[in-house]
Amino acid sequence: MKLTLAGTLVCLIAEFIFQLIKLLVNNDETFKDRIIDFSIGVIGITFFAAEISFFISFQIKTKRTGLLLLFIVAFLGVVVLLRTLLPPP
Repeated sequence: MKLTLAGTLVCLIAEFIFQLIKLLVNNDETFKDRIIDFSIGVIGITFFAAEISFFISFQIKTKRTGLLLLFIVAFLGVVVLLRTLLPPP
């Protein structure tokens, strides 16, 4: 759990700084659109990093590769299901 949280926190800080710089530099869109991009970028990338951190920490802690592969397949199944159910932006 600590390794997953540490990996997620590192990614959150890095993505926040990156998106903040992008928010301040990019003037092509309205401010509202830039805030939406900022929010989606920080939340989306941090969620993805949390999943990757969980997979890595699970493998390091348990060394149960079969169960890890099952988790990965289940995660990909959820992603595919959400992509089919949610409309494209």
